[in-house]
Amino acid sequence: MDRRQFVFMNATLLAGAGLIPFTRIGMAAPQIDARDVQFATGLSQGKFAALVGEPFYLYGILGGMTIAHLVEVTAHESPEGFEQFSLFFRVPAVSPLSEGLYELDHLIAGRTLIYLTPSASRAPPLLYRADFNLKRPIASSSL
Repeated sequence: MDRRQFVFMNATLLAGAGLIPFTRIGMAAPQIDARDVQFATGLSQGKFAALVGEPFYLYGILGGMTIAHLVEVTAHESPEGFEQFSLFFRVPAVSPLSEGLYELDHLIAGRTLIYLTPSASRAPPLLYRADFNLKRPIASSSL
C-alpha cells in the first residue's frame, strides 16, 4: 500500500465514522479571524456563533478527551446588561459524556471551562448543552 492509498483509506474511515463531517471533505476550511473569537478576551454568543460547525477538544477534569462539534448556538431572552445563550455540542457515539465540568479547547479560540449536561430537549442522545448567563456592560449615553 502506498502513501496515497493509506491517506485516502483513513480519510474514508474517519468520514464513515462521523468524525469528519461529510460536507467538509474536500472543501476549504472556513476562514476564522482569531481576533474575533479568542476566549482570552472574554466569552460571548457572537464568538461561539462564529465557531458553529467547528471541532473542539473536551478534556474531562478527571482525565480523558473527546472531540465534540459545536452544532448550534441558541439565544435566550435576557434582561438589559446580560447575555444568555446555550451551546449544543455533538460527540461521537463511542464517547458518551457524564454531566460535569470540561475544559473546552479550540485550535484558534483557545481554552475555557464549561459545564456540560446531556440535552433532554433534543433528539440525538449524544447532544450536550452548555448554558451561559454573562454580564455585559450597559451602554452609557453621552450627553
